[in-house]
Amino acid sequence: SPSELLHIRKDVDSSEGILVENQGVGGGVASSANLFLKHSTLTNRIYNYFGNLNLRIPTAHTMSFWTNDQVKMKLDSAGNLGIGISSSLTHRLEVAGSIYSNASNDAGFRMNGGNNIFRQNSTEMGFETNNTERMRLNATGLGIGTDSPNEKLDVEGNIRVSGAYKIGANKVIEEVSGRVNIGDVSNNDYVVDITAYGDTTSIVLDDGFIDVVGDFDIAGSLSKNSGSF
Repeated sequence: SPSELLHIRKDVDSSEGILVENQGVGGGVASSANLFLKHSTLTNRIYNYFGNLNLRIPTAHTMSFWTNDQVKMKLDSAGNLGIGISSSLTHRLEVAGSIYSNASNDAGFRMNGGNNIFRQNSTEMGFETNNTERMRLNATGLGIGTDSPNEKLDVEGNIRVSGAYKIGANKVIEEVSGRVNIGDVSNNDYVVDITAYGDTTSIVLDDGFIDVVGDFDIAGSLSKNSGSF
């Protein structure tokens, strides 16, 4: 009871199937084993070309791959590949969903021109431009200009900030009218408190006054414009 124009059935466990063979030795596609699929005037083919499996569509049509009666992958005539996408493609690779790499080391996304994002190992990611690493993210922090950051942000080189540098909830360092101000933005109070690391000695500049906690040693002269010492 054939269900198609050609219906071949075998109910024995074996690896035999259908063989299309071409023993030609002249070379080229003419020496390939071909399976032609034709609809109206359009003919596509699957062929074995010296051990390489080829699926050939000679016209500007799309090749689709189906599972569970749905398109799971498609390749259009412009060379754009879509995975999990059934609509028209506009980029070379489009993926609906996540991309996962199970490589333990040096897995990455590499682009022509040396602009790369890569995973160095299970705890680090690197970012390159012109094949030179510029930034490294690891379990400790983010390194810019260094591949071994020792703080949450570790920068090798200069930093330019347009705006305020905030410390904690309210403390800021910012430029105001060409001057560097250090203060508390919660009450608009600019106070400079310079304390030696691990020491209790400090110099406090507050509202035009200088308070010194601890010894005050001056190497050189001390002068004033007005007022008294």
